[in-house]
Amino acid sequence: MEEQEKQRLFEIAGKYEDCVYIEVSSVQSGSTLVYHLGDAVGIVKPGVHIGMFQDSVLYMKYATEEDPSALDFRYFPKGFGDVMETYNWSDNIKQAVIKNQRGHSLIFNHEEIAPGETKVFTPVTHRQGLFSPDCYNGKSLFTMGEEDCSGTSENK
Repeated sequence: MEEQEKQRLFEIAGKYEDCVYIEVSSVQSGSTLVYHLGDAVGIVKPGVHIGMFQDSVLYMKYATEEDPSALDFRYFPKGFGDVMETYNWSDNIKQAVIKNQRGHSLIFNHEEIAPGETKVFTPVTHRQGLFSPDCYNGKSLFTMGEEDCSGTSENK
């Protein structure tokens, strides 16, 4: 990706606090995700998981010494590439900004986005689905009810 294109994407994402920004051109294989979390901005390429019954597109970034930002954003591609339904959205993402770059309508979490249109979604529009043990903040089926990964529980 050219430096000029990166700067354009960073500038757009920088307008939204604690967000992920995706210019959707491909639902099935994913499009580049740009994040603005705290003071950090960056790019995450999609990963595709081919499942037995349902494929999914994964955007995962683990914290490093160079960049302490981490995120986990996942969706199911449905409807022959016309529908994106999120099933995991890490707690540090407060907004998902989706721009439809395709020639026809896109459905994101049950809301239509016209070609060329940009819409902002919040965790309220996201329904937590599957839990994954390698998520940003350690949410998994085995840690439900725990405050964090340190072993302290809300129920103790």
